[in-house]
Amino acid sequence: MLSAGSRLRRRARSAVRHLRQRAVRAKQSPSTPYRRRAPTSDLERLLELYERTFGSVDNDPSMSTYAKVRRAASEVRKFVKATGQYGGTVRRISGVPLRSQLVGQIYVKTKYRLEPDEFYRFRLYESENRTVAGSFLRGLVDARMRDMVIRSMNVDPASLDDKLGFFAVCKKNGIDTIDVVASFANGDVVWYSRDARPPARDLFAKPAQGVGGHGIEFWTHEGGVYTSQEGVELTAEVLVDHLAALSESTDYLLQPRLRNHPALAVLSSGGLCTVRVVTAMEGPRSEPEVLVTVLRMAASSSTVDNFGEGGLAAPVDPATGVLGPAVKKALAEAAVDFTVHPTTGHPIEGSRVPLWDEVTALARRAHQAFPHLLVVGWDIAVTTEGVVVVEGNSRPGSNLSQQPGARPLGLTSLPGIYLRALQRGPG
Repeated sequence: MLSAGSRLRRRARSAVRHLRQRAVRAKQSPSTPYRRRAPTSDLERLLELYERTFGSVDNDPSMSTYAKVRRAASEVRKFVKATGQYGGTVRRISGVPLRSQLVGQIYVKTKYRLEPDEFYRFRLYESENRTVAGSFLRGLVDARMRDMVIRSMNVDPASLDDKLGFFAVCKKNGIDTIDVVASFANGDVVWYSRDARPPARDLFAKPAQGVGGHGIEFWTHEGGVYTSQEGVELTAEVLVDHLAALSESTDYLLQPRLRNHPALAVLSSGGLCTVRVVTAMEGPRSEPEVLVTVLRMAASSSTVDNFGEGGLAAPVDPATGVLGPAVKKALAEAAVDFTVHPTTGHPIEGSRVPLWDEVTALARRAHQAFPHLLVVGWDIAVTTEGVVVVEGNSRPGSNLSQQPGARPLGLTSLPGIYLRALQRGPG
């Protein structure tokens, strides 16, 4: 009896033979003229603009039918590989047969040009998600159109990338954020506290230009000594020397370490949870609009909530702050719904982010302090000391925005916001 993998490979070979036979027949007949209906939605207009600007191999009017079919045949192998890697987990959890997954990948690639990783990331093997498959923004499309908008508006997003400058703007505009104790650059230190020394409390150090949680350090204070996650104990003076030495290669910031609000502490393995709130603001006189709300949580032994570093992400109802089931970014686990936290055992689904109205209000006020930016992803923490902005991201990732809860960006007002910004240009 053939194994499931052997049956899948046999079906794939049969599909390739069929496509090749079609290619041979198509080679003998002229290619039909390329036609498409006029776009009717902002998303369709955005995708048409993308194709006119960057081109599309999948829908190239100059490509013959024979070439298109040959290309499709070569891509079947990619679909088979993805099905072999992730299909077994999907079949076990959702009950979708491997053959249906293979056919589904071919369908969404042909109709919407979505790749196998997007098929599994957004769970397009589920009929409910398949009906809105065309509304998911591909990562490359979102990134290229966003950068195109930034160039068209002639704005510099560096005000968010420079964490020290970001802190200064927030303080100037009364935006609650995490205090900076000191900054370190080229071996020198600049103090922002009156005592000009590390305070007697837990501390957090991070690169001033870092992303993704890389290079961060946690220091627990007890008995006049600061202890790292690895168990290294340093006095205040030695800690300053240590951070000054690190700053010889990259600038560092020293900040107080904040703790999760009790309602969120049970949803983390120790790291600070943050709510990603994506807002859009179409000019200084407009009101910021909330587009996406997602809660990120640290899992396992991780001390960071970063989605790309094994953290969990759960969709948040923008009106109520209630959580849906969480997911992980890794495709090998993308089919799994985490209804309870894998480390703490506390329910995720149905829990509510505390002080929710304050979270969304803070995101809107923060965007008003940066009115030149069109779209920002704010990371906001709800702590024992209140609600604070951790940082802003001028290039919020489409995966984090769309994968939790399978909520397509194309169903938000984002496509229209991009188009209007391109029409307005600078200013």
